Amino acid sequence: MSMSFVFVDGPNNGSCISLLGKNMSTVHVHKMPIVGNTGVFLLTGGFAIAQMHRVLT
Repeated sequence: MSMSFVFVDGPNNGSCISLLGKNMSTVHVHKMPIVGNTGVFLLTGGFAIAQMHRVLT
């Protein structure tokens, strides 16, 4: 799974962060590395923690 977050307002205007990782439905909490950055986030690194939520309808 790949996600990109683009900031269009405030102090981070014009910057983006890209995340890359597996989207496994069996794991409730997993880490995704930050693989691309621009603007104020240039040359930063780290990871994001994603949590799985299910809604039964």
